Amino acid sequence: MGSGYRARCLDCEKKFMVREGVNFMGGFVRCDKCGRESGFGAHDDQDLFFEYAHLLINISYRTNDNIKDYDPETRQKIKKCREIEKKLLGKCKCGGNFTYFAPPRCPKCHSTRIEDTFTEVVCYD
Repeated sequence: MGSGYRARCLDCEKKFMVREGVNFMGGFVRCDKCGRESGFGAHDDQDLFFEYAHLLINISYRTNDNIKDYDPETRQKIKKCREIEKKLLGKCKCGGNFTYFAPPRCPKCHSTRIEDTFTEVVCYD
């Protein structure tokens, strides 16, 4: 299941929606450099999409940390996801890579220092 929430940047005060998650039709990813969101879906390479979605559903968290901190099975799944991302998602206009594991960023100043305002939640399946 995917979700979205209203966030506020702690550096510039910009308010914006953060969308994340994956479902059987597609999902959202972000650029690891600028934070731009992009959607992907089953209309892309279907075999690759379903392999990717299955892996993501089995990894119940996001991380940009060193994957050595996780158990060997999870590390392998994260590595496989990143390989698929290169083929399926491509590059952002800024030169960064789209990835499920990038943290949300403010669209104005690109800060990762954001907070959930708890004013709006959207769920999609």
